[in-house]
Amino acid sequence: MTERTTAALLPGRDARILADLLSPGADLDAIARRHFSGRGSPLRRLASWASRPRSAAALSAVQALADGRARLVVSRARADAAGALLALALDREDKELARKACVDLLKLDPGEAPAPPAFGPGGPGGPGGAPDSAAMDAGAVRSLLEKLGARSEPVSGGGTP
Repeated sequence: MTERTTAALLPGRDARILADLLSPGADLDAIARRHFSGRGSPLRRLASWASRPRSAAALSAVQALADGRARLVVSRARADAAGALLALALDREDKELARKACVDLLKLDPGEAPAPPAFGPGGPGGPGGAPDSAAMDAGAVRSLLEKLGARSEPVSGGGTP
């Protein structure tokens, strides 16, 4: 976040304090000494600044934004992992690997899965898009997984992956 961006949240000195707090490897003592030198404990004064309604609201907004960004990154990774598992499940040569991938796919909670992204300008499977397997809906994937599971041989020892 730049000083220009933080200025929209807080004016002047407050924006500089927020920018320092957001910098990687921020040291609270150093930030407090930089902005609150003089009488009293700089760290205590920084804490008092952070508890002011306007400062607290700005800090809370930035924290919510960072949390939301982290959730987006995790959602993207989850979608990428599901795509990789689907590719493994469709493997016709390594039946055991395909079976394990099917089991892992079935364990994914569809309520937590993000909506599938549009791939390329032509949509799923279109020019510049994802392979046709990415365009399969959830019912088709489950049907495929059930067929693969029915054809695979039981694992010796009766265990699961």
